[in-house]
Amino acid sequence: MKVNIEQVLQIPSMDPARLGKRDTVVHFGVEGRGRDFIIIPLDDPDQKAIEAAVSARVKSRHASEGSSLEV
Repeated sequence: MKVNIEQVLQIPSMDPARLGKRDTVVHFGVEGRGRDFIIIPLDDPDQKAIEAAVSARVKSRHASEGSSLEV
């Protein structure tokens, strides 16, 4: 399945334990399953960290996502 990383943004962390730090928001699209995003609690993750986090999120999605049925 093809995943397109669409946007990578740094935002102020909402986690009280990371007050004053920045997190990374990654918006991505999954072919045939729509769009999603993740928040990585790192100021500046490298490409490998982003790809690993996106991959884990996609694998954790329910198998029925993206399916259709007629009633």
